[in-house]
Amino acid sequence: MAEHTSTDPVTPPDALQDLGWALGTLLRAYLKQLQGVIAELPGGPRAYQAMTMAASGRCQNQASIAERLGLDRTSLTYLLDGLEAQKLVVRTPDPVDRRARQVGLTDKGTDVLAKLTERVRHIEQSVLSGLPDTEAAQLRVLLGKAARLAETGDEGKTLCQEFGSLGLTE
Repeated sequence: MAEHTSTDPVTPPDALQDLGWALGTLLRAYLKQLQGVIAELPGGPRAYQAMTMAASGRCQNQASIAERLGLDRTSLTYLLDGLEAQKLVVRTPDPVDRRARQVGLTDKGTDVLAKLTERVRHIEQSVLSGLPDTEAAQLRVLLGKAARLAETGDEGKTLCQEFGSLGLTE
């Protein structure tokens, strides 16, 4: 066990090697700043994530969005109801499976998402501001890679691809 040399009384021993503590601390700092930026969205960070997925052209089916966000389908329905009431998203029947609903952004939703995405980038820079730019960029790449690998698992398929291949709908 490595000796704790930090003089910071808040940082637990071996925290620099504790992935859970590090991810949790970064997430809390990120979410704290994010709340003020996305206050206009009903559903907060999850609404922003749902809009981002809808805009990406991947994972547009309600069931796959719910799975990817870790929400039950009922919670996602309420989230989308709020976004739809603000005319940010629209749900339409999937042409392949009319039982499923695809989620798309309206023109207003596209504009709002673009503005919010710019603000979110500033938050990300703020959260990582203690790192040199090259290290912050490396961290983003490595976290993104680790997240993709964690999402795809051994099968090599993302949750969205898995839902599509299984024919699962909302």
